[in-house]
Amino acid sequence: LRFFCIGHPRYSYCPAGVDDRRSEDLAASVQAIRSARLVAGELSGPMHLAQLAGTPILIWAPGQWRLDNCERWNVFQVPTFIVTNEIQHPEPARVGQQIVAALADLRQRPQPN
Repeated sequence: LRFFCIGHPRYSYCPAGVDDRRSEDLAASVQAIRSARLVAGELSGPMHLAQLAGTPILIWAPGQWRLDNCERWNVFQVPTFIVTNEIQHPEPARVGQQIVAALADLRQRPQPN
């Protein structure tokens, strides 16, 4: 798997060794999001942007109501995978397992024309 980070460089973290595609330029961010097979992270603006760009997302959020609203706004019915709705952030290993499972699920789906 290859990973890259998106978001605004002042507000999002990018660990060493990961391709840094954080940018203040919205067009560059959208291009990075559209190039991904899956965008993973806490429910936030970039996750909503990914849904609008047609890129599947894997998310977590503190509270089921946030996840429910995310699905209500999913006007293009983009695949959305949920890690947890708990207050605490999920363990990285759990997120990694969910990424692998989501990618396997996406490979099994018919490709849109």
